[in-house]
Amino acid sequence: MAFYRSRKYLIDGVLYLAREVGVNLNIIDTLYYPRLNAGLIANQCCDLNDYKLYCCGPDLFSIRLKKKLDDYQFDIEKHYHEELLVMR
Repeated sequence: MAFYRSRKYLIDGVLYLAREVGVNLNIIDTLYYPRLNAGLIANQCCDLNDYKLYCCGPDLFSIRLKKKLDDYQFDIEKHYHEELLVMR
């Protein structure tokens, strides 16, 4: 339970800081949604092209996510930014 409280405190703090500087930040908490995918992102964000999507993770995940984002007419070239991790 202590981990959950500290996690909630961290998320609340990040959301507060984002609002302070005028950033609209959507957080998908993998504690509740362990499988991040394009559908989950689209459901939370509605019109995806109103957002910039930053992905930091394994290269294979990013490749698959970009393919699925195409189904939502998401402009990957303009709104998708990635930092890829090479998994061994």
